[in-house]
This record gives sequence, C-alpha cells and structure tokens, in this order.
Amino acid sequence: MKPDNKQGQQPTVPTQETEAKPQIISPSFSVMNQKMNLLDVISPQSVEVDFDYLKINDVYFRTIFVGGYPRFVAPGWLEPVVNIDTSLDISFYIYPVDGKSVLDDLRRKIAEMEAEMTTDIERGKIVDPFTQAKLEDAQALQEQLVKGIERFYEFGFYITIPANSPEELNQITKQVESQLGSLMIVSKHAILDMSEGFTATAPFGIDRLNITRNMDTTSVATTFPLTSTELSSDLSFLIDLACKTPI
Repeated sequence: MKPDNKQGQQPTVPTQETEAKPQIISPSFSVMNQKMNLLDVISPQSVEVDFDYLKINDVYFRTIFVGGYPRFVAPGWLEPVVNIDTSLDISFYIYPVDGKSVLDDLRRKIAEMEAEMTTDIERGKIVDPFTQAKLEDAQALQEQLVKGIERFYEFGFYITIPANSPEELNQITKQVESQLGSLMIVSKHAILDMSEGFTATAPFGIDRLNITRNMDTTSVATTFPLTSTELSSDLSFLIDLACKTPI
C-alpha cells in the first residue's frame, strides 16, 4: 500500500488568489452597467500601511503632528510652512474646554509652583527662572479667564505630506521639519498611526490621532495663516468643518 505523501514532503495547501480590482474607465458606466458598488469604484487599486508612511496606489503619504510650541509666536507664524513649494494637507482641530475645569487646574498648578519657589528660597537656593516664568504666565492666564477675556481650547495640528517616492517623501519631510524647527516648534512622525493621521488630515473632520495641546484664544488665533487680504497661493484653499460648536 503506497503512502499518500512521500517521506518529508509537505502536503500542499490550496491557495486562494485575491481578485484584482478591474480598471475603472468610467465610474458611472461601472456602477450602472457593470453593477459595481460605488465604494468599490472610488476605492484605490492598492493600499500599503507601513509604520512610517502610507502608500495609496503609487503615492506615498506621511503624517506629522506638532507636539511642542514656543512660549511666544508672532501672528501668521504658519505662513512660511504654507508657502513651501510642495503639496501639503494641513488640519487644525479646535475643541472648546469648560472654563471651570481649566481654572481648577490652573489654581492647582499655581499653588504647586509657588510652593516650589518658596521651598527654594527657604533652602537658600536660586529660584528657577523657568518656574518663575511659567508662574507669571499661569497667573496672567488665570486673570484673563476669570474676566472672560480669554477662552481655553484643546488644539490639534497635523500635516500630511504626499510624494511620489520614499526618497522624495524623506526630502520633503526634512524640509517641513526644518521650517517648523526654525520657529522652535517640535514636530514628530505619527509612528504606527499613519492611517489615522491620513484620515485626520482628510476633509472629514475626524480626529483619530487626538494629539492636542492646551491653548487660549490669542494663541489659537495666531495659527491661522491668513494675515493678508490676498491668498499667498492660488493652489491652496481653506475648508472649515464646525461639527458641533461654532467657533
């Protein structure tokens, strides 16, 4: 009696080939005559998700987010980034924060910094100038919030960079990071969250990264690059999506 398989030979496992998406020449013809689903018609041919980029068809995408800001910025500080001679998808997410919770947090932070400074003085140490500067900023913001001059927000800032090759993607990324770094702004790659970052910069109003920093009204106002009556580029446009609370 012959064995089914030769000694040492692995049994063959049937493989199922994935059907490739047919070429779409006319979307309306594909939907009406070929009975294709609309999502299948408008979907890309291929999507590749890497830890540091996203490839859709033949285009590479990388999303970076801003994680650190300087103490002071001038109005329209984002204008040099917008004027970079390449295509960028830039998204802001602005979430209003309840004033009472912010005041409670400020009160606690102020008490902690005052206690730290008092302890340094009692021990004969020099007061940390960074702590003193932060205390002054916190006290000024507390006064403005109490008077209703300022409001508080959570602010998310994302940039998605498209390119035709990994080399071009790295080059444009360095250019954007260098421009942000010259403004003392810390930017980081959305490592392992490239698909969420791509969605966050698409015109859907969906923030799946949810990486925010606290800002007051004046600080948020300086981020808008529209400081003149004329657009700096005829290829750029602004999309405003106010999902719940108008600002």
